[in-house]
Amino acid sequence: MNWKCQEASLISEGIAGSLRSTLQKLTICHNKVADAGIEALAPALGQCSSLVTLNMGSCAFEEHGATLLGRELGKCPALTELRVSDNHIKNAGVEGLVLGLGLCHGITHLDLQSTFPGIEAVEGFTVLAEALRQGAGASLHTLELGGNVARMKGELRRLKEEGAKELILRVCPALCALSGAD
Repeated sequence: MNWKCQEASLISEGIAGSLRSTLQKLTICHNKVADAGIEALAPALGQCSSLVTLNMGSCAFEEHGATLLGRELGKCPALTELRVSDNHIKNAGVEGLVLGLGLCHGITHLDLQSTFPGIEAVEGFTVLAEALRQGAGASLHTLELGGNVARMKGELRRLKEEGAKELILRVCPALCALSGAD
């Protein structure tokens, strides 16, 4: 389904209206929402006081959409799980998303699988690690980075050398095991 701003606006109206205090889970994955759709949806999502889980994997949005999502979802006190896998959100999008979510103290599960296209994977992980160092995602239990890991081994080693091993181990033990970082 290719979304237009009209479809996103209709869903946004429903969310901002009667669903604002009751919506707990929203799955929009595998729809071409794109950045324009996120612009229409994000403000309404930010008003969802009971939103616990949002799945927007494979929605064809990029860094602008990710930054908007982070800013608005940071206002969701109940949010614990966010899935934005398979979107090309790049470095600026990851930074905006994670820093915005830093305001959301209950986030425990963040899925960023296959979000760094091509060569940006190592730089993207650096941006993510820096945002996490600044306190974003302090309550994370699960950080999914599959599809990006093979390109990040060198960055993990650098972080380890800089003394960030405890941060990496706290955030994602499986990632360290997979990468061979000890």
